[in-house]
Amino acid sequence: MAVIMIKCPSKGNPISTGIEVADVEQLPIVVAKTVCPSCGRVHKWTKHDTWLADGGEYYRKVTAY
Repeated sequence: MAVIMIKCPSKGNPISTGIEVADVEQLPIVVAKTVCPSCGRVHKWTKHDTWLADGGEYYRKVTAY
């Protein structure tokens, strides 16, 4: 499984959506929202704005700060 990541449009930092999937292609094209730990705002995103962090390793590193 991999964690869906997006980029904070305010600070440019990668952030986790907290969603784990095997493949982003399985997601429907809908607008989702995530509260950003980097800037505190709510960001809207679709699967076209994402990339996967394998095994959640990157996510655990980012949220450890």
